[in-house]
Amino acid sequence: LSVALINSYPEHYKIYKERSFTYNGIKQFNRNSLLRSDSTVDGLKTGYTSEAGYGLVASAQRDDMRLVSVVLGSASTRSRTSESSSLLNYGFRFFQNLRPLSAEVTLVEPKVWKGAADSVYAGVLESIVLTVPRERSAADIEIITDEQLEAPLLRGDEIGMVRVVRGGELIYETPLVVLEDVPSGSFLKLLIDALILWFQNLAG
Repeated sequence: LSVALINSYPEHYKIYKERSFTYNGIKQFNRNSLLRSDSTVDGLKTGYTSEAGYGLVASAQRDDMRLVSVVLGSASTRSRTSESSSLLNYGFRFFQNLRPLSAEVTLVEPKVWKGAADSVYAGVLESIVLTVPRERSAADIEIITDEQLEAPLLRGDEIGMVRVVRGGELIYETPLVVLEDVPSGSFLKLLIDALILWFQNLAG
């Protein structure tokens, strides 16, 4: 919910970094004391119940990376603040953002049969940001396309998979999609490609 609020409702989220609010002549202070001790913190929500204890959902942004920490069951307001600060500092110290895939960038141009074009531009429609442990090893991109692509193809059609591998481990995968439409080719193109595919299938 916190991530959805931050990403989808930025005009509302900015309210959570206000340190105080005055209404009807009464000044109320934000109970998230991290706002006063850490300039990178800009939210988010404190809480308390007798059963769950003191809690704090905190969010901070340093450079281009944002982290959200969740602390529940603390014994006091001071301990929830200290524990949240420790979590955020740990995260920023030992994790980093990777941007292995950019939106609308052609990753591969596989062959297309029976189309107005002989190939199709393929990639991802949205940029991918991954928060991962800091390591020296770089991320590698593996692309798997469907064996036989036939027109018509529409923007957004899934035609394979894109995998992000780091240190030999798969850390993310997403569909490989068509970036630009490829309509059907002419009658002659359809006939020629159909014959070629028929002979290829016949040959095994």
